[in-house]
Amino acid sequence: MIAAHAARAEGEKPAWGVAPAHGNDPARGPARHELAWLTRRVLRGATAVVANSGFTRDLLLTDWAVPPERVRLRGEIRALQQRLGVTTVMVTHDQEEALSMADRIVVMCTGHIEQVGTPRQVYEAPATPFVADFVGKINVLPAVAEGGGQFRVGEVSLAVARPDIVAGTFVNLYLRPEEIALNAAGGVNGNTLGARIAKVEFLGAFCMVGLTLDAKGAPALVANVPRHDVDSGRMAAGQAVRVSLPPDALRVLG
Repeated sequence: MIAAHAARAEGEKPAWGVAPAHGNDPARGPARHELAWLTRRVLRGATAVVANSGFTRDLLLTDWAVPPERVRLRGEIRALQQRLGVTTVMVTHDQEEALSMADRIVVMCTGHIEQVGTPRQVYEAPATPFVADFVGKINVLPAVAEGGGQFRVGEVSLAVARPDIVAGTFVNLYLRPEEIALNAAGGVNGNTLGARIAKVEFLGAFCMVGLTLDAKGAPALVANVPRHDVDSGRMAAGQAVRVSLPPDALRVLG
């Protein structure tokens, strides 16, 4: 199964997955003919991927999304697709749906393919800034390469596993919220910084912790921390903490 993510540029009509049967009612979305551009672009991209992947010639295209309240239905649809053995292209804007159901994901922006890969590849190793920002939550740290795998972020120097970047190059470092470790013993290759908790948002199994770094000029960060760690550490707004930013988890994109 291939899930094709399609995004829209600023000012374009929303890319609805299912064409509504009504007319041009602004309150209910675009009319059927306004969706033709999305269908054509997704079909071109998806069929190109299928043609180059050695899949069977049998192809099923679906442009509907599984209702959020019917998560179990995703597994049933996935099992049916595997049992039938039909290559399926599913157009969706639901990232969780794409990550959980697809063998490969095609991320598209304004009709152009940004990245093709497995769900883990797309999430863990985004190929472009658009993919990094579009799929999941992510922190962005503007930086300047210092050479030898060191990057200056504000007044702090961070180690990143990219010694090939020439000194003086302006880049952005991307880091997933779950990769940030709070109060980790020993730190990671010098990327251990002082910070203060700005807020703690309870989200069930984990908490979203807003962080203000002590280093001048460094951007604010967001970390996803397991609820039990928040409870055991009695984390609260205003508390001083140490944060670790693993070099291998920092992605360099232009």
